[in-house]
Amino acid sequence: GEKAKEEICKGKGGGKITVMQLDLCDFASVRSFCAEFRNKGLPLHVLITNAGILRWKGWVASKDGFEEHLQANHLGHFLLV
Repeated sequence: GEKAKEEICKGKGGGKITVMQLDLCDFASVRSFCAEFRNKGLPLHVLITNAGILRWKGWVASKDGFEEHLQANHLGHFLLV
């Protein structure tokens, strides 16, 4: 996150970027992220929801009991937005 932020800020126009921790495979992490963001009192101009996983190790359950791909690629995003 921080490395990507540095690269983006080097570019034309710079900008202000806030990097925050978020694990879509953990609903508690998503809720914590949302609470932390709200507490910052910042406007949200852009939200890129392109995170996901694509690997197959068999059926793997998330901490919340859902199949890991389903939670990371779909359910976590729905909870976030």
